[in-house]
Amino acid sequence: MRDLIDLWVSCQNWIFETLVSPVLFRFALMEWYEPAFNAVEIFMLGVVQVLVIALGMRFFEKRWPLERTANDNLVGVDRVYTILNKLGIVPLALFAVSYPVTNHIEQASRAFGFTPFRVEQVLPWLHDNALASFLVYFVLYDFVAYWLHRAQHRFSWWWALHSLHHSQRQVTVWSDDRNHIVDDLLMTLALAVFAQFIGVQPDDYVLILMVGRLVESWSHANVDMSFG
Repeated sequence: MRDLIDLWVSCQNWIFETLVSPVLFRFALMEWYEPAFNAVEIFMLGVVQVLVIALGMRFFEKRWPLERTANDNLVGVDRVYTILNKLGIVPLALFAVSYPVTNHIEQASRAFGFTPFRVEQVLPWLHDNALASFLVYFVLYDFVAYWLHRAQHRFSWWWALHSLHHSQRQVTVWSDDRNHIVDDLLMTLALAVFAQFIGVQPDDYVLILMVGRLVESWSHANVDMSFG
């Protein structure tokens, strides 16, 4: 496992130092140095997600389809949404908008002496159990995401954006990222602010997002399976 982590970090460093850092230096954007380094990891995780969907989840759809796909061009549109979203193009635009907001909130919180609540304060034993800590924070993330999804359907102005997601009639594992960019921005901001206020560590938050989005992709799968 340690070798895999070292390989992952080495790839992240190589991509950043070879491709990203020179661009930041060329355009005098070095204040974005640390966020850009984190963005490289988001891109890498996006590649992993696309591979899991394309090579793993699609296998089940082809092997045990619930419905036969009548028009693959409709599914192709969702593939484009997924590539744009997972590989950092849409998240880059969202990050450029949301980062100043979340950064301002963090600085204001520190100025007022606000210390984010952490679950470990109530459950100290989580300090020594990384997996249990991750699962607890993932459940909290999923709980908030659920109520945000309810809000997407409840408020007419938000539904006007979110309805794009439900316009697809041939739902597959590619359908999860079929979203209006403003809809994505609202969800990104809400989840990021929530993560700040409960003290989720940045590395944990990135992993929570990746796992959560893979679960959401699988929940759209065109597979004749049931969880009861």
